[in-house]
Amino acid sequence: MEHVTTSDAHSLRAAGEAGDAVAAEVAAAVTAVPGVAGLHGGRYGDVATYLPLRRVTGVRLDAARDRVEVHVVAEYLPDLLELAERVRAAARDVLLRPIDVTIEDIRVPEQARMPQTPHREEHQ
Repeated sequence: MEHVTTSDAHSLRAAGEAGDAVAAEVAAAVTAVPGVAGLHGGRYGDVATYLPLRRVTGVRLDAARDRVEVHVVAEYLPDLLELAERVRAAARDVLLRPIDVTIEDIRVPEQARMPQTPHREEHQ
């Protein structure tokens, strides 16, 4: 992937229309990281970049703070900090900015899930 740069290399505002493509590129790079099950819109679904006719959920380009937020769903892994670093590195390969990574949820494989036990009815 190619780094996104502008004449003002440290400002998301200077990226202008390139910001539309950048959010989608960051999303593609992050979802390709082994251990990432998908992107997440945050508790209220507001973590997104809004584009014409669509939005990129889970990636927010924050021009005011010159940062990028990436929110993911992780596969069930023993080292989530290492996964967060790999996500940050993948996003930084697209856009040279500070990257904030939030693991919003963990996808647990079927084999690791607790079996559902039927609730016992109480007799009075």
